[in-house]
Amino acid sequence: MERNGEFRNTSSENCSEIQSFEVSVKTNDNDKAKGTFNNQIQFLLTALGSAVGYGNIWRFPYMLYKHGGGAFFVPYLFCLFFLIFPFYYMEVAFGQMYKKALHRYYDSIHPKLTGLSITVAMINFFFALFQLCLISWCFSFLINSFQDPLPWAPKLDEDGNISEFSSDYFIKEFLDKSDSMFDIRSYNPTIMFSSIIMVAFVFFSLYRGIHSAKYLSYVIVPLPYFILGVMFVKGITLEGFSSGWAYLYKPDWSKLCTLSIWSDAAGQAFTQQDLLKTLLLS
Repeated sequence: MERNGEFRNTSSENCSEIQSFEVSVKTNDNDKAKGTFNNQIQFLLTALGSAVGYGNIWRFPYMLYKHGGGAFFVPYLFCLFFLIFPFYYMEVAFGQMYKKALHRYYDSIHPKLTGLSITVAMINFFFALFQLCLISWCFSFLINSFQDPLPWAPKLDEDGNISEFSSDYFIKEFLDKSDSMFDIRSYNPTIMFSSIIMVAFVFFSLYRGIHSAKYLSYVIVPLPYFILGVMFVKGITLEGFSSGWAYLYKPDWSKLCTLSIWSDAAGQAFTQQDLLKTLLLS
């Protein structure tokens, strides 16, 4: 049978047709062609990269500590399987069915939903500003981590006691926080430099859309798992690892009767997977 897009169809190979399906985009005369993934691995890596972020590393351990350690897994896994996965597959299915850019997706469903596309785009814009600020801080700390001794290392105060210098360093020296939100006379050049670097990195990663992002996913998606693996191996070699592990994951089942653990579990699941932001749709 004649090839249509990237389907390979034969009347005698219906099963192999499904297995050999390649993520693609079909366009017509009125639609501008979108980028395509070369294979399913690129699509899976890109989708995984959008679903796994700093919330998994930064916020998730705090949620465990706050809500009874291992007991938090019960509402979290419940929300993951019964809320997140259905929405996740729904967005993937809608994206493959309509194959539109974000500003045309909701218009394809109904013309009166065009304003919803603008709203979602604005939400993603402001959320990206927050993420850019956070990533710039992380990059700045990475630069400062090459100093010896570390600038945020504990120090002795005048009385010979170890001071909590890490928080003081972050507020007073790193952020150089002013007394008023309208006082903009001071700034940290390291943070500004890091912000410029991050903006440039994001721009050159996405300026060609999927054409550039699909190859970059081979590096930036596995990299966090490699770093976490190195940190885990280092952590299990430290003294007191077993006590810290038990303190973090030992379940407190009484927390399951509170409403806060369920609301935080749902919030963690939705925030972690970046759902309802049309990332998978577009």
